[in-house]
Amino acid sequence: MPMTREEALVRARRAVEVEGWPWEEPAEAHYREACSGQAGTWEIFTNVHEKGARARVKLNAETGEVLEKGHISR
Repeated sequence: MPMTREEALVRARRAVEVEGWPWEEPAEAHYREACSGQAGTWEIFTNVHEKGARARVKLNAETGEVLEKGHISR
């Protein structure tokens, strides 16, 4: 069973803080179901109303493993 939106946001926030990147609200989380029996993913974006200072984290929705992460500083 995939993690909840709230669990995904908590895990994403931890991943962002480990990198030393700012966590700017508001944040959005989008769940994407996978095909072919693979796990779905959560994709989280911070600071969604601005163009810069934005983090993006992609998580395995079953395990919470960070699959990708990045930060746009400006």
